[in-house]
Amino acid sequence: PWSTFIPPPWSIFAPPLTEAFAINDASEVVGYSSLQGVDIEDAFLWTQTGGMQNINAIGGDTSSLAYSINGLNQVVGSVFSSSGVSADAFIWTQNRGLKLLRAGPSSAALGINANGEVVGVTGSEPNAFLWTIGRGAQNLNALIPPNSGWVLNRASAINGSGQIVASGTINGQTHAALLTPTN
Repeated sequence: PWSTFIPPPWSIFAPPLTEAFAINDASEVVGYSSLQGVDIEDAFLWTQTGGMQNINAIGGDTSSLAYSINGLNQVVGSVFSSSGVSADAFIWTQNRGLKLLRAGPSSAALGINANGEVVGVTGSEPNAFLWTIGRGAQNLNALIPPNSGWVLNRASAINGSGQIVASGTINGQTHAALLTPTN
């Protein structure tokens, strides 16, 4: 049997529109919330001791979504322009706040591992990306053999070994992919 996930006081104080996307081993939850009738969503971090904390440090009339959290409380997601037309991938920490990853136009950071390596999607013709502190954002298609037949559109998660789960097309057919670093 499962117990109800949302413990008090969150169940009492949660805004009308709230969606959770990820949880880490410390039971810290990330997602987004917005007030009913308001078109702005704000990324949040929820902890048992601190409750729900807004992590959209951009402010103003921008919206944000938090998609993943690692064990070091590093949160990744997307912050949207006030028009909602474009988005930028971000990484957020309690000490440093929100940093845009400059992964490309219309980007979203979807996964982060314990090493702070981030994966996601960017572009109107989507491409999967990998972001690291040392190298910044790299198109994953440039990191796989050029004759593989793959076009990687989205990277969703990365583990501590650097393995990435992604989706894309191979020879015109949509498939899931597991990428394993060779070096």
